Amino acid sequence: MQVNESNLAFIPVRDTSGREYGRLYFVAHDIALHTRAATVQKTLVGFLEHLHGVGITSDGRGTDAHSSAVIADLTENFEAMVDTVCGVETSSEVFRALRPFAVTADGHFYANAVINALDTANATVLANLQQINQQIRQEANTPKWRKR
Repeated sequence: MQVNESNLAFIPVRDTSGREYGRLYFVAHDIALHTRAATVQKTLVGFLEHLHGVGITSDGRGTDAHSSAVIADLTENFEAMVDTVCGVETSSEVFRALRPFAVTADGHFYANAVINALDTANATVLANLQQINQQIRQEANTPKWRKR
């Protein structure tokens, strides 16, 4: 995790070969990120089922009018999900190089790399919260005469 000039944490979005395509921004101590991620994760499987039977080019576009319309709708919804989970508008930076359903160098949809980055952001927030809780417990257990 790194932090930018606006004090937002970010995680590079990479494919499995390590190539960076964008950055996922989020608030490092956002307690609600975990809850939002869990909610979105429940809808993600059904969301991706809409891709069955859709023709997709390697750059993430539809091969015909119907496919293009489905992909455009799914792309808009996926970008909204990313922004919702992160709690900030980050989709423009995440998708600056590739569309969600473009194929990356490792042969997967770019959306897979974004989902992995969301998982990392979620784990980072949980680790930060555990660290804060531990500090609070230590301070609560330290006698007041030692705090000087």
